[in-house]
Amino acid sequence: MAFELGRRPTDKPLSNSWLNSFLNRWKENVTSLKPAALDSNRAKYVTPESVDLYFKNLNEAVENLGLNEKTEFIYNLDETGINSEQRPTNIIALCEKKHKLLLLRDTPLQPLLLA
Repeated sequence: MAFELGRRPTDKPLSNSWLNSFLNRWKENVTSLKPAALDSNRAKYVTPESVDLYFKNLNEAVENLGLNEKTEFIYNLDETGINSEQRPTNIIALCEKKHKLLLLRDTPLQPLLLA
């Protein structure tokens, strides 16, 4: 980010000291987080069939609401991301309230559409 803003020469990598100073300056706005490892239940129940079913339901919902022609009304609200690692590294994130999603076993996850 500092490189993109042009506030630091690109020939020198950012140091741990710089990172610690940055976190101290912005401690009320950002934090260093250790994401949770992949839950074994999630790994067990995410199958090609469940992913196909999710996208089938999503496509049906998009078609039923006529959103194919109104892409400006489609927002990506997914906060999970895709990571093949079992133990992700620390990340820097904005300090925000956490939201939990409860998904019961053997219950397909339906697309969330806000109208």
